[in-house]
Amino acid sequence: EKAIEVLEAIKLFLEVPGTVFVLGMDREVVERGVEARYGALFKTGAVERGELPIRGDVYLQKIVQVPFYLPPLIADDLDHYIGALDENLPPTARLSSMTKAVFAQGLFPNPRQVKRSLNIFRLLRAIALAREARPDGLPRKSVAWPLLAKTVMIQTQYPKLYSEWRQYPTLVQTLEAEYTRQPTREDETLHGRKRPKTEEAGAETEASGGLLAPYLQERRRYVYLERMLTFPESDEQSEGRQQARFEGLSREQMSVYVRLAGAVEGETPATSAQIAGDLMEELLSGDRARIREAVARIEEEALGDDDTSTTDLKTHLVQIMRDLERPAKERTSAGDALGYLGDPRFREDAWRLPDDDLFGFVEIPAGPFLMGSKKDKDPQALDRELPQHELSLGGYYIARFPVTVEQFRIFAVGSGYKPKDTDSLKGIPNHPAVYVTWHDARAYCDWLTQQLREAKHTPLILASLIREQDWSIKLPSEAQWEKAARGSDGLIYPWGNTVDANRANYDDTGIGGTSAVGCFPGKNHPYAVEDLSGNVWEWTLSLWGKEDKPEFAYPYDPDDGRENIEAPDEVRRVLRGGSFLNSAVFVRCACRYTVRPVLRYDRWGVRVVC
Repeated sequence: EKAIEVLEAIKLFLEVPGTVFVLGMDREVVERGVEARYGALFKTGAVERGELPIRGDVYLQKIVQVPFYLPPLIADDLDHYIGALDENLPPTARLSSMTKAVFAQGLFPNPRQVKRSLNIFRLLRAIALAREARPDGLPRKSVAWPLLAKTVMIQTQYPKLYSEWRQYPTLVQTLEAEYTRQPTREDETLHGRKRPKTEEAGAETEASGGLLAPYLQERRRYVYLERMLTFPESDEQSEGRQQARFEGLSREQMSVYVRLAGAVEGETPATSAQIAGDLMEELLSGDRARIREAVARIEEEALGDDDTSTTDLKTHLVQIMRDLERPAKERTSAGDALGYLGDPRFREDAWRLPDDDLFGFVEIPAGPFLMGSKKDKDPQALDRELPQHELSLGGYYIARFPVTVEQFRIFAVGSGYKPKDTDSLKGIPNHPAVYVTWHDARAYCDWLTQQLREAKHTPLILASLIREQDWSIKLPSEAQWEKAARGSDGLIYPWGNTVDANRANYDDTGIGGTSAVGCFPGKNHPYAVEDLSGNVWEWTLSLWGKEDKPEFAYPYDPDDGRENIEAPDEVRRVLRGGSFLNSAVFVRCACRYTVRPVLRYDRWGVRVVC
């Protein structure tokens, strides 16, 4: 809004003869400011009266006569750009020609990254000079500035490599030697380097694994790293005694650079807030347009280096979305950002199921639990939940999260299945799949059973149950769903007996749509199963009634026909859990809802059991 005040003042003088205004601005910020300042027009009936709303782009077109967008920094211009930044410094503070050349070889061509790296370098150089001053006031020269420049670039651009270097001081020296011994050909830069194989078909040699594997095999991602570490080609190009290659240094000498770089970081590696800089505010804004724009900028600036800063960013976003001390909207925004960036919590080689020892399945032990409601304990209880009664179930495993959009899409594409509504295949990948009918949900279960039965990497427990004991993936019965949600003691909500808008995505939470699975962690839930309250209603196996019996009454009897999967589509099935648009009444563990199995909606999803 302050930017608009400045522009409004400038407008008064635009007609002054002989006057030119040169404005430096962030167009997106100004356009948002215009729409924020004049947004009241949209709410006062101006549009209905035929008046055109003021849009940010139109506003700027009227003011700016010659628009000029700053072009991106070209890598070949880095040497000149670095020199220009040095011009205003005292001669003693300027970079040597070799140090500038090293920076030009390795820095990502991003002005903010360049300035940040140079600032860190100058700070570390000053620290090194102060620490190593001789009694006569002259500095020792045990730190070579070109090598310090390389250290800074590794620290800021390849934090994962830097973290590993801290543990293994000779790691970068080894990588430099490997790059020198195996220079990348042009075709390998374009297509990547093939992994070496042993004579045994399909088996990889030790050379394809280890800490250096990604940097040696995925050359396209590490072009700048290789170019920087192998520069200069020979010691003859080094400036005097200022060494520019790590070759020949002892382990202790290598440790000097790692320890010196540690002076500009805290006790832990840089967080994604530092890595992403001003983008973190956008990622946590809750505005999906701003989130997608921030993600696009991150991917563009990462230059394909997905295993370093972007990986750390994803890790930090997961920490945010799992932190119940943060507001729900901030957590769900972090979840959306992860959905666009690629959520690391799910395995690419396992149909995007959760990356844990059981592919996201949680064991629910055999035994009794309290099902239904008691009015004296829960005044919001509905008649369809009465009476509360004890029911005993055998053991089973239930999915920690609802089935996600990406999981359901992988199923549909892999099997050729055509869901009733193709909108079930759309949405942010780590959100629950919606517009799924009961029959669609069962088809997914049958497909996943087959995948787990045949795959070699199926967790041993699941593999044994499915292959040897003829278990399968199914929809949960009402009873299985309710026990997983409330445990054996009859809790009203999975986290306790008091409603909490920070613990589930329902109307009071204010999200207004589905959220990434796992944004409402199962802390203190009986079995740590998540998203059972709110987000989306979930299909169950159970019938609400049958043709000659409109409603199955409580107590729940699994043998009275209510779990018959062959019932006609005219008979309704039960959904559980409530959705993002429902009030607290509907997100209670005992609440029951019922619809026909052929219907689908934007707030109905699915969770599975084994």
